[in-house]
Amino acid sequence: MFRRLFAGLALLAALPALPAADPPRPRQGDLKVEDAAPDFTIKDIEGKVATKLSDLKGKPVVLIFGSCT
Repeated sequence: MFRRLFAGLALLAALPALPAADPPRPRQGDLKVEDAAPDFTIKDIEGKVATKLSDLKGKPVVLIFGSCT
């Protein structure tokens, strides 16, 4: 599961902008230290299994934004 989640999170930066129908996303500078991360859903690298951040509440989660190379 963690392998799929890591692969999906690594692809998060490569995804296009969310469609207008999604709730507004925080703008740069809106989050402060200790604020909760905005909820989002991401699919695994094969596009089959969707994981929602809020479903992982209480479990250790590492969010990596940027290049993994």
